[in-house]
Amino acid sequence: RGLGLSIGVVTPYRAQAELIDDILRNLLGHGTRHEWSVATTHGFQGDERDVIYFSPVIGPSMTARQAAFAADKNLVNVALTRARRRLVIVGNMDACLTHQNALSDLAAYVSRLEAGSFDSPLELALHGALLERGISAQTGVVVAGHRLDLAIVDHSHRIDIECDGAAFHTDRNLDSARDRAIEAEGWKVIRFSGRRLCNNLEDCVEEVLVALH
Repeated sequence: RGLGLSIGVVTPYRAQAELIDDILRNLLGHGTRHEWSVATTHGFQGDERDVIYFSPVIGPSMTARQAAFAADKNLVNVALTRARRRLVIVGNMDACLTHQNALSDLAAYVSRLEAGSFDSPLELALHGALLERGISAQTGVVVAGHRLDLAIVDHSHRIDIECDGAAFHTDRNLDSARDRAIEAEGWKVIRFSGRRLCNNLEDCVEEVLVALH
């Protein structure tokens, strides 16, 4: 507020648009209504705002059929192209990754952007393989003073995945001490050797999936 920027909130479902509109009215007051607008994706066709917030509304309990409407390629394209200066996506990334559609492609793309740089090609390969199975792993997470190779965090799991390439983790005693410090913070540590990642990446992915269930 007060920056002279027009703000829009776009969402596929009318009920979500009405809910967000009501919340903003209660929080900001009716007098500020001209500063922002909330509408369905259809309602924003042909319109633009300086800043757009996109709410996909996809949740973990939705079936592929229920999610199909929100994932319509034309609607997603409209939502992503209404912003003049900045686009902010607010949603459940793991739920969007669940179904093979335009939203899962978008979630995978955003996850790669957020992951940033990788310390090794092994991390990149495992990150991509997990994404294909609907699992988003983060890089750059620091626990107990240690930077994790890949981290998976959800409502019931905190998993540190270490990719032990030839040029990394050469001190086993140091690695063991590091793992104990991270486990003391409530994390599960999974280590994969570089040889195993190179020769049987799918087996590594399956082990991670087992740890998540």
